[in-house]
Amino acid sequence: FDMRRWFLDTLRQSSQEPDWPEAQALEFYAQEFFASDGAAIEELLAMGREDLALVTATSIPENVELLRPVLESMARSANPRVASAMRSYLAEHGQLTGRQWLN
Repeated sequence: FDMRRWFLDTLRQSSQEPDWPEAQALEFYAQEFFASDGAAIEELLAMGREDLALVTATSIPENVELLRPVLESMARSANPRVASAMRSYLAEHGQLTGRQWLN
């Protein structure tokens, strides 16, 4: 069973979930599953799930170098909200990679 493909296919074929406080819906688990998968984040963007892509891409600050190509692409997004959020995220976390190990 290919869990990655199932997640992406299910998200592609379903509508965006309602925002339910304190609920852990499918998108929550997708965020956890794809937090280190730049190609999956790009697929989320392609299917129009920009909010999910944004929270997924920024959920683990230590992944900045791993995800740098998709993060920088998102910082240039035509969606000003996504671009602004990603530029702020990169300004805060983009230069920190590795420094936490020097303390």
